[in-house]
Amino acid sequence: MIKRLTAEAASEGARIVAFLKMCVTGYWHVRNLGRAALDRLAELVPAGGSLQAVAGLAKRHGIAVGAGLIERDEAGALYNAYFVATPYG
Repeated sequence: MIKRLTAEAASEGARIVAFLKMCVTGYWHVRNLGRAALDRLAELVPAGGSLQAVAGLAKRHGIAVGAGLIERDEAGALYNAYFVATPYG
């Protein structure tokens, strides 16, 4: 959905698209998950695949794109994180 909506917004002249928090993983089901399931959803920032994919969309469409996900740091702590990818890297 992020891919489609970003393309649509860019084609209509948007310069920034801001998605909801935890839009990458979904929000409502996450509150019922255990730690092991949350760990499987979490990503390192900025190396995670979802962040890299959204950064690619921002660059391809020439707009800024904001999205939320579950971040895992090097020590294994989890965070409800939000990032903004710009077309400039």
